Amino acid sequence: MELAVKLVGDYSSRDKSIRLCSYILKVLAGTGNTKFGAKIAKIASEISACRTVLRLFDDIPMLAYTLSYGLGKTVSCFF
Repeated sequence: MELAVKLVGDYSSRDKSIRLCSYILKVLAGTGNTKFGAKIAKIASEISACRTVLRLFDDIPMLAYTLSYGLGKTVSCFF
């Protein structure tokens, strides 16, 4: 269980795990039966789309962090 938490515990490790799964599935899709390969290729593309959505959700926490950090003591923020 601890290994699973380490693999998906933060953004960087989650992205690496999803990328690895996607690449493994793409390799498997290129070998063997064509029907099986087509199904595996579809799963690989869905996992790649998952990575894209994961990267999009990273923008909101970074914006919140930037706004909470502020501009320093001498410059006032307008919001």
